[in-house]
Amino acid sequence: MKQVADLAPSPAAVALWTRSPTAYQPRCYDAQVKFPRAFAALPLLALVALLFSACVSVENPQGWGSPAFTPNAVYYQESKDHLSGAALAPDGPATRSWVFPDKNNPLHKAVKLKAIYGAPVVDGDAVYFSSFAGGVFALNKDTGRPIWRVSSGFSGDIVGGVAFGGGKLAFGTTDGAVYVVDAKDGKPAAGGPRGGVSFKKGVWAAPIIAGDVVYVASMDGTVDALKLSDGSRAWPKAFSATGAIAESVSYTHLTLPTSYSV
Repeated sequence: MKQVADLAPSPAAVALWTRSPTAYQPRCYDAQVKFPRAFAALPLLALVALLFSACVSVENPQGWGSPAFTPNAVYYQESKDHLSGAALAPDGPATRSWVFPDKNNPLHKAVKLKAIYGAPVVDGDAVYFSSFAGGVFALNKDTGRPIWRVSSGFSGDIVGGVAFGGGKLAFGTTDGAVYVVDAKDGKPAAGGPRGGVSFKKGVWAAPIIAGDVVYVASMDGTVDALKLSDGSRAWPKAFSATGAIAESVSYTHLTLPTSYSV
């Protein structure tokens, strides 16, 4: 799989953001937030967790998905509940190829994403992404046509994005579970638990897949490692941090441990 997120945007990509103001929507944490003075003494981590809690509400999720680039295209969140693909020209402006869901397509009228969190993932002919209330999707990267959709078989909403590796996708939910599906058809991955792997608190951060391990951070401050092959724990004990973990970091330039001593 290509690390498309690491590719530098072309001049056409810059032109896209210049010409299409709807490509970047005001993020929840960009707005002015007022707190009582009593909160000023709270640790920074607690403040960040509180901000994320305010942003990700069941009543009004906003979404803040980052774009994903390939050498010839960009896939971006056009509004809080629409994903678009645009072709990049070497010496000209980018051209939007498709938007999903498309209001002009009768087959898309029943699709309600509510919000998109996390960057899309591009592999082969497909672009994968998750939505807050609509589930997980695989779309044709050139046309935006749905290949498959996972909208049932899991509990909770999806705040983080999806992780791709080994031909599989992993995602977490606000109900505190991580699920792994086959990237070809969206069906539960062979060998793994169909009901997902449960955690004590919600999983807001997108999982990270490195080799045969899925790394998961949860809102109770724990980081755990699961075997991609069967969902069993790869570490003898989860790592515990202070405060909630609402976002994950890139592993592109890191070596993540498959085990550690306790």
